[in-house]
Amino acid sequence: MNAPQEGTSSQGWVPISRLPSFDAVLIWSDGRCVVASLVEGVDAGKRWRVFMDARNDDLLPWPTHWMALPLAPAASESNDQAALRQTSQSNSF
Repeated sequence: MNAPQEGTSSQGWVPISRLPSFDAVLIWSDGRCVVASLVEGVDAGKRWRVFMDARNDDLLPWPTHWMALPLAPAASESNDQAALRQTSQSNSF
Protein backbone atom coordinates (compact mmCIF):
# COMPACT_ATOMS: atom_id res chain seq x y z
CA MET A 1 0.00 0.00 0.00
CA ASN A 2 1.30 3.44 -0.89
CA ALA A 3 2.16 6.10 1.65
CA PRO A 4 -0.46 8.82 2.06
CA GLN A 5 -0.05 11.91 -0.11
CA GLU A 6 -0.73 15.50 0.89
CA GLY A 7 -4.40 16.44 0.64
CA THR A 8 -7.36 14.16 1.07
CA SER A 9 -9.80 12.13 -0.96
CA SER A 10 -13.19 10.76 -0.03
CA GLN A 11 -11.99 7.19 -0.63
CA GLY A 12 -8.41 7.48 0.60
CA TRP A 13 -6.12 8.60 3.37
CA VAL A 14 -7.40 11.43 5.57
CA PRO A 15 -5.26 13.60 7.89
CA ILE A 16 -5.42 12.36 11.48
CA SER A 17 -6.69 15.77 12.60
CA ARG A 18 -10.03 14.85 10.97
CA LEU A 19 -10.47 11.52 12.80
CA PRO A 20 -14.06 10.79 13.84
CA SER A 21 -14.95 8.12 16.40
CA PHE A 22 -14.48 4.60 15.00
CA ASP A 23 -13.95 1.23 16.63
CA ALA A 24 -11.12 0.37 14.25
CA VAL A 25 -9.46 2.13 11.34
CA LEU A 26 -6.51 1.63 9.04
CA ILE A 27 -3.77 4.05 10.09
CA TRP A 28 -0.44 5.11 8.61
CA SER A 29 1.99 4.83 11.50
CA ASP A 30 5.76 4.53 11.49
CA GLY A 31 5.87 4.03 7.71
CA ARG A 32 3.37 1.15 7.59
CA CYS A 33 -0.35 0.42 7.46
CA VAL A 34 -1.87 -0.95 10.65
CA VAL A 35 -5.43 -1.87 11.63
CA ALA A 36 -5.79 -0.06 14.93
CA SER A 37 -8.32 0.68 17.63
CA LEU A 38 -8.61 4.16 19.09
CA VAL A 39 -8.73 3.97 22.88
CA GLU A 40 -9.86 7.05 24.80
CA GLY A 41 -10.06 7.91 28.45
CA VAL A 42 -9.79 10.58 31.12
CA ASP A 43 -7.05 10.69 33.74
CA ALA A 44 -7.01 13.41 36.43
CA GLY A 45 -9.48 15.43 34.37
CA LYS A 46 -7.33 15.29 31.23
CA ARG A 47 -8.66 13.50 28.16
CA TRP A 48 -6.24 11.13 26.39
CA ARG A 49 -6.34 9.06 23.19
CA VAL A 50 -3.99 6.32 21.98
CA PHE A 51 -3.96 3.88 19.09
CA MET A 52 -3.47 0.18 19.76
CA ASP A 53 -2.60 -2.46 17.18
CA ALA A 54 -5.79 -4.51 16.69
CA ARG A 55 -3.77 -7.74 16.36
CA ASN A 56 -1.68 -7.61 19.52
CA ASP A 57 -2.76 -4.54 21.58
CA ASP A 58 0.65 -2.86 21.25
CA LEU A 59 0.60 0.91 21.63
CA LEU A 60 1.35 2.62 18.32
CA PRO A 61 3.03 5.94 17.53
CA TRP A 62 0.47 8.63 16.77
CA PRO A 63 -0.35 8.31 13.06
CA THR A 64 -0.39 10.99 10.40
CA HIS A 65 -3.35 9.64 8.40
CA TRP A 66 -6.25 7.21 8.72
CA MET A 67 -8.63 5.38 6.37
CA ALA A 68 -11.99 3.79 7.13
CA LEU A 69 -12.05 0.03 6.83
CA PRO A 70 -14.35 -1.36 4.11
CA LEU A 71 -17.74 -2.53 5.29
CA ALA A 72 -18.22 -6.28 5.56
CA PRO A 73 -20.85 -7.64 3.18
CA ALA A 74 -24.22 -8.46 4.69
CA ALA A 75 -24.77 -12.17 5.36
CA SER A 76 -27.33 -12.39 2.56
CA GLU A 77 -25.07 -10.70 -0.01
CA SER A 78 -22.89 -12.67 -2.36
CA ASN A 79 -19.31 -11.53 -2.94
CA ASP A 80 -20.34 -10.24 -6.38
CA GLN A 81 -23.19 -8.20 -4.90
CA ALA A 82 -20.89 -6.75 -2.24
CA ALA A 83 -18.28 -5.80 -4.86
CA LEU A 84 -20.96 -4.17 -7.01
CA ARG A 85 -22.31 -2.23 -4.01
CA GLN A 86 -18.84 -0.97 -3.05
CA THR A 87 -18.08 0.01 -6.66
CA SER A 88 -21.32 1.95 -6.98
CA GLN A 89 -20.67 3.73 -3.64
CA SER A 90 -17.16 4.75 -4.67
CA ASN A 91 -18.43 6.07 -8.02
CA SER A 92 -21.24 8.16 -6.54
CA PHE A 93 -20.66 11.88 -6.20
